[in-house]
Amino acid sequence: MALGVAGVSGCVESDSGPSPGTTDAPATGSRPADSCGDGALDTDDPLAVEYDARRRFGCRGDLLDGFEDLSVWETYAGRLDATGPERAYAGTQSAELTAAAGDGRAWVYREFDSPLDLSDRDLSLAVRLDAPESESVVVQVLAPDRENQFVLSKGVWSAGWLRVDLGPSAVKGDPDLSEVREIRIQLPVGEGAEGRLLVDALRTTPKSDRGAVMLTFDDNHRTQYDTAFPVMERYGVPGTVGVIHRAVDYATTMSLAEMRELQSAGWDMASHPQLERSFRQLSPEESRSAFRESKRWLVDEGFEDGARFLVWPFGKYDADAVETAARYHYLGFAGGGCPVGTGVTDPLLVSRVTGDDPDRTTAMIDLAERYNLLTVVRLHTIGVGDDKYVSTAGFERIVEPLADADVDAVTPSDLWDGPTG
Repeated sequence: MALGVAGVSGCVESDSGPSPGTTDAPATGSRPADSCGDGALDTDDPLAVEYDARRRFGCRGDLLDGFEDLSVWETYAGRLDATGPERAYAGTQSAELTAAAGDGRAWVYREFDSPLDLSDRDLSLAVRLDAPESESVVVQVLAPDRENQFVLSKGVWSAGWLRVDLGPSAVKGDPDLSEVREIRIQLPVGEGAEGRLLVDALRTTPKSDRGAVMLTFDDNHRTQYDTAFPVMERYGVPGTVGVIHRAVDYATTMSLAEMRELQSAGWDMASHPQLERSFRQLSPEESRSAFRESKRWLVDEGFEDGARFLVWPFGKYDADAVETAARYHYLGFAGGGCPVGTGVTDPLLVSRVTGDDPDRTTAMIDLAERYNLLTVVRLHTIGVGDDKYVSTAGFERIVEPLADADVDAVTPSDLWDGPTG
């Protein structure tokens, strides 16, 4: 399919408060000069990719607001300040949202004098979460009012500057994206907690002409072969396995022969370098070793295509791990909890939604179909019965409507190697 992919939780509570008119902010300062470009890597490491996809695609699309003029933004809760250039993501400053212990959240908004037409665009935003360690970044798009809006929410970790590619995790009313009147950004930390979020470079990218859904399976559990594979074969749906290479051919995991059978059927075997500790607990040297060892095993066993892609263990990362991962992988799949636009601007942190609740999962597939988004589903065991994951019947309730939906069922290779990858 022709996707704009480069290789590729939250909620609304009170909607009260004034919304003063503003003027359009100047489109200046898209990203630091050393953070965008072709991303070519100067390395002789045979396991490295050709370029850093985060650098190559971080400035794709058009700048909607560079946060150089904060007079066009107002606050519902918390405080809004400008950073100095030393803390800016791009240009001369970024916006700093601060929630004190009694605020519950930091919440800012901007109203547009003339409606924005975002009917054929997706949104992304640069964020730096300083506190707490993890939280959801929530963007509300009022189209045209609070009774008709998209809630775009993604969970992130404190890991330096990241770009979040935003897709709706909820839809209220019947929003018309050709009539966007207001955009709100919030950090919902809860009563008694404090939070600080830096934001910058709100960008738009062209929307795909068709949605896509990807089913990913962590940990190469044998139910993925014994149970999931026959169901998916029946409906013509491929999958992607996040392979823990140290756990192949165990009693509860797939054999190498079974993994090769899946690859022959159009599946990807991606890297899932899971250790006892998450990447937030590893040193940079330990992270690099983990990425290289996992990828080397996949390449040596004939899974070169899937080895280009990463499934983050535990969904956790820090700034050093993300930077290192971009040297060995083109795409990475983390947590997040929402669909995304296909023109991703941070390909190493593509959001996934849990597949353990079939109703929630099919709702996310519906959003991909309705708004031409990419929904990546995270699955583990299938039909074990005594764990917290999806049952066999529940899994079929996901795959059957996926096969009937007007979307493409894809793998990372389909995205990366497509006409616009």
